[in-house]
Amino acid sequence: MSASGGLSREEFLVLQEQLIALRNRNYELQESLQKKNQEIAQLSSPKSDALQFASKLMNRRDKEKELIQKYEAELDALRVKLTTQEEEFRLQQKTLITELNKVWLFRKINLCKKSLTSLSHMDLFTRLHKQVHHNNKSVYLTSLPLTLLLNFITGTPCESFPFVPEGYVQESVAMENSFPCAENPASNSASDANIEQNDRVKEMESSLAEKEAVVSALENKLLEYKERWAPSNV
Repeated sequence: MSASGGLSREEFLVLQEQLIALRNRNYELQESLQKKNQEIAQLSSPKSDALQFASKLMNRRDKEKELIQKYEAELDALRVKLTTQEEEFRLQQKTLITELNKVWLFRKINLCKKSLTSLSHMDLFTRLHKQVHHNNKSVYLTSLPLTLLLNFITGTPCESFPFVPEGYVQESVAMENSFPCAENPASNSASDANIEQNDRVKEMESSLAEKEAVVSALENKLLEYKERWAPSNV
């Protein structure tokens, strides 16, 4: 330092060199800081991306969970509805089958009644007499109910007959011999058998045709119910 209190030339040069060195050092530190910041940014970027990706996955998982719960609730409701519809369909099917059986039985009874009314007294007596002797049982013919007569006409085996005293057997034979419309059963057995067979064939054909028509109608009805209660239409 000079006597006047100012800096000497040497001191000024030294300070200038120090200032330049500090400035250069400052530049170097700034560059180093920028590099470090870039490195930190590069290191934090994958973590940030991973964090964002994980956050998206969590949100998507929550949404999927809500959708799954919604679908499960809808599926449970559909199962309950399907079970109810199945019960209703079974009930309707049972009702249809019951009605079909009633119609078929009614038709069968009508056919039996027609066959019964078309037979003469002697034909009816002959058939009953043959059936009774075939079962080796005695029966009082005038007390037979209509159901038993229908069993004879349709060829259904007789399960039981009411037993009567032995005198009724002779009375039955006497009725057969003294019946006003009686003819010789031996002479008409072949023709009666043919007529009966033809009548039976015609009856079976008509019954089969009617049964097929009823079954076809029932199948169409069942298909209609299935289409109506199909899960796709729910």
